[in-house]
Parts: sequence; structure tokens; C-alpha cells
Amino acid sequence: LGKQKTVILSTHIMQEVQSMCERIIIIDQGKIVADDTAQNLKKQTEGEKSILVEFAMPLTKQQTEGLNKIKTATRINMTNPNQALIYAKNNNELAKAIVEWAVQHNIDIVSLNKQENSLENIFRELTKK
Repeated sequence: LGKQKTVILSTHIMQEVQSMCERIIIIDQGKIVADDTAQNLKKQTEGEKSILVEFAMPLTKQQTEGLNKIKTATRINMTNPNQALIYAKNNNELAKAIVEWAVQHNIDIVSLNKQENSLENIFRELTKK
């Protein structure tokens, strides 16, 4: 049907989007924040790598501010009080810097996971408000 007609699919499931859609429009609070192909959307964040860090306890405001000072990080998105998505150009240096920061501040890390450059992550980043 999609070869002959325009089909509009509204979903938050990015696996469906990637397998079924040629063009992707991401809307956040009624505003279009992305309108492109999956390949082009991925290229926009290609240079950046990210690590999802889960801490044993929620970070205080002061700890969050300290986390923002990690030198190898390009930006940080607190996904919830005890979880941060931290971006950098080099994952290996970033992971080491995060662990060193946590040890210096006596903060336990539950998990540290490298994130792939996926539509799910792009969607999450563009709609993080």
C-alpha cells in the first residue's frame, strides 16, 4: 500500500518505524523536531558516542553539577535522578572518566552501558523535555 499511497504511522516504537518507514517525522509537544530519513537522522549524531550510567542512589543537585564537569563529556542528559546519558567523542576515555569521578565522590555505579546510535536514542534525545 505504501508504494501507491502515503501511509501515516503514529508510534513510539522505533523498531517499527525503522522497518516500515522511509521518512520519519518526530513531533515533540506539537512541534516537528525532526523530518528526515532514518539514515540521515543517524548521521547527525554519528560523531558522538554515549554511555548510559545508572548510579546506586539518586544524585544530588551538587553531584549532578559535578558530573557535568567531566572533561571528556560533551553533554549530559539526566534521564532520571539516578541515571545519566553522557555523550562524548570517545567512549573509552569517557567510561574511564566516569568511573574516576564516581570513585572520587564515593558514588556507586550500578551499570555502565555503551549506547548505540539508534533511532530509539535519537527519539529520546529529541523529546527529552
